[in-house]
Amino acid sequence: DRIQILLSQENSSSYAVRNYLQGRCRPGQHNPSSSGPVDDTCRLKMVDWLYAIVDTCQLRRSAVPIAMTYVDRLLSNPRTYDQRSTGLANILHDRNMYQLIVMTCLYTAVKLHEQQIISPELLSRLSLGRYSIQDIEAAELTVLTLLGWKVSGPTALDFVDHILAMNDDDDASSLSSMDESSASRDTIAILARMQAELSVAD
Repeated sequence: DRIQILLSQENSSSYAVRNYLQGRCRPGQHNPSSSGPVDDTCRLKMVDWLYAIVDTCQLRRSAVPIAMTYVDRLLSNPRTYDQRSTGLANILHDRNMYQLIVMTCLYTAVKLHEQQIISPELLSRLSLGRYSIQDIEAAELTVLTLLGWKVSGPTALDFVDHILAMNDDDDASSLSSMDESSASRDTIAILARMQAELSVAD
């Protein structure tokens, strides 16, 4: 059963996430020369920005939840904060570094799950030159290494799509039922996917 597989993945240590922002960004803890600590508002703005990018590039919006699962798993991993091996020890206290990682996760998600890609050149331009192509490519290797190259974890949209597909299979057994409930199913699908997309910012 596909739902059970998704649940099993979600509960495995490889895909586990935690509230990495809670208790991390205390006043005076970040480097004064950095761009400031990452907080919930910062994360929300990055999610909104990613949706704007995929909409502009006419990509599927499902790329954003995938990208943010990479971000959340990365920042839930204690190894990420080992300065000697990753260079990301201060990421929660440096919004520029956080922005680079989020952009890189979108780049990777699109490359792995879409037919077209977002080039590192485009991302560099979108950052107004703050991050070079080399910065993005180096960050991608760091992200993939810390994720253990496990890049097919479940998202809320995966659960929504599979549950809706199960409902379609049930309705297919009755043509009259399918005719009568088509509009309702479409409405439910739209609302469910909308809620799943909104949950990415939580």
